[in-house]
Amino acid sequence: MKTRLRFACLSTLVLVSALVAASPATPSAPARRQDDVLPAAAVLVVSKGSKVYSAVAPGGLFRIQGALSTKFAGARIRLHRLDRGRLIPVTSARVKRSGSYTLESTAPSQTGNHRYVSSARAAKKRSTRRFTIRVVTSTPPTTDPPQTPTPAQPPPLPPPVGATAAAGDPNDWTPITSRPVRWDPCSVISWSVSGTPPYEGQQADLDVAFARLSQASGLQFVQVSDPAVSAIDITWSTPAETPSLAGNVAGLGGPSFVLRPDGTGKAVAGRVVLDSTESMVGGYSTSVSSWGKVMLHELTHVAGLGHADGREQIMYYAVTKTAEFGAGDLTGLHHVGAAQGCLPDVVSRGRTGSTAILTH
Repeated sequence: MKTRLRFACLSTLVLVSALVAASPATPSAPARRQDDVLPAAAVLVVSKGSKVYSAVAPGGLFRIQGALSTKFAGARIRLHRLDRGRLIPVTSARVKRSGSYTLESTAPSQTGNHRYVSSARAAKKRSTRRFTIRVVTSTPPTTDPPQTPTPAQPPPLPPPVGATAAAGDPNDWTPITSRPVRWDPCSVISWSVSGTPPYEGQQADLDVAFARLSQASGLQFVQVSDPAVSAIDITWSTPAETPSLAGNVAGLGGPSFVLRPDGTGKAVAGRVVLDSTESMVGGYSTSVSSWGKVMLHELTHVAGLGHADGREQIMYYAVTKTAEFGAGDLTGLHHVGAAQGCLPDVVSRGRTGSTAILTH
């Protein structure tokens, strides 16, 4: 029986985080990770099945990393996009001696789900894998219900209250990548949820998580019904469907971003994956592992924060008794939130693609 949960981060499409819940009765039990932050490179680990693995901006960069049997070493693995029943060549690469490979390409300009197939041949063996890339924009569609008008300037945010009002070290926070990544606080960020939750209170827990994140960061969020057009996609999945959830990972989370002239990243999409096979109570319990705390942790990864060292922080790598943002969490959200001002739609070095991060 698992007594501790951990958080995990998604990859360069920026999916960051898995939570860990600790049981005081069994302190030596292996931790259930809450999440792990993804590297700055766009990385997407593929597996069998046509599942939506990442969200990326139109024309955004994505990299697919995987591993085959060493019998495929030296063989060429090819990537095709499915378009109306036709296979359109996209790119190819050599499989390394270890069996690993990396494929890199840019997403189509049209929003929505795009199906891909990778294939490799060696002697009498053949490997074929199918997956889906979801192309989204960070602006909510005009067909959604009326929303609060986007403000011309971000709402004012006072200095981090965590330094004096919350638990833990106010300097205990990290950015999700080596280069700071944040959302444009002058745009409303849409989000959606899909899949089958393992309990009835998911909507209430998500509402609380977004409200707390908004209050601490100054970012503005609105729920929409269509995952294909939302900026942040929250999905209930299983380890069979999403292998990164295997082991004791309760969730994953992270953002996709484009580079700005100053070398920082502007988030354009985000993703959270939650393990529906995990047995936890809902809400924000201060005594046991609970889904509300996992959601808040993963969404804070999407906002741009990495892991913290102290158990007083929501961004600690495992689920603890902490149910509120700690001092370090609040300082970090101040640095990636509305207090830093609006972000213009520009990228550096002529790049127009986005990099995605998926952390476990």
